[in-house]
Amino acid sequence: MPVGSAALTVWPSPSRAGGTIQISMAGLPSPGSTPVDVSVYDVAGRRVAIAAYQVHDVLGGVTQIEWDGRGRDGLLKPGVYLIRARAPGTGWEGRARIVILE
Repeated sequence: MPVGSAALTVWPSPSRAGGTIQISMAGLPSPGSTPVDVSVYDVAGRRVAIAAYQVHDVLGGVTQIEWDGRGRDGLLKPGVYLIRARAPGTGWEGRARIVILE
């Protein structure tokens, strides 16, 4: 059963090359030490970028990650992508979409 409330936002969207991923981990116990995995998926469900992120000293359970729009093979092609952040073992998960322009 999920713990707390999940909020994940990405801006700007649309974007030419990535953006800021804001993660709100409200309701999690000790959000300042919770490991969060952030992944980017294409519309076919393939993981195209991975950012394993350790949240530290998060004020009110909120942090931001700058993503440069790069995947494993360089800059991602224009299209719609899903960004998913998960805190394994807590049930916390957030999702957002980003549109990458040419």
